[in-house]
Amino acid sequence: MPTTRNIDVYVIKSAVAAVAPAVPGTQIEYTLVYGNNGADPATDVVLTDTLPANTDLVVGSITGAGRFITATNTITWGWASLASLATGTVSFTVQITNPLPAGVETIANTATIMMQRHSPMRCRTTTPFSASTPVTAAPDLTIPKPMAGPRCWQAIG
Repeated sequence: MPTTRNIDVYVIKSAVAAVAPAVPGTQIEYTLVYGNNGADPATDVVLTDTLPANTDLVVGSITGAGRFITATNTITWGWASLASLATGTVSFTVQITNPLPAGVETIANTATIMMQRHSPMRCRTTTPFSASTPVTAAPDLTIPKPMAGPRCWQAIG
């Protein structure tokens, strides 16, 4: 009979914008702290983060041997085993699309952590974990409203 395992994997995410509030064309750095608070090691652990809408990955910004998968627009990190009470930190940076579509007021991002292979265990995960960054976008084009009233014309002659 399999024994019960006590595993508690988690991820905590933070976002730091280059300027506050963030504006189109600037960057946001995401930091993910992960770990296992359980008494037993977690096996085949995968941390996944889908890039937020209206952003592009800054090339070379992924730390901790993460891998960007273009087809799914995700970054993944993996560990064969995450020991009891082990922790770590990974990060990546995105650039906010410029121009930003009308109505976008936040850049939201979510990370999840899970074990690929499940065995009999008591497992608690605190996933997903999200971070939101307020963003302000000024219009690229303004059209002044014409003044009401009579129009004046001057003949040049």
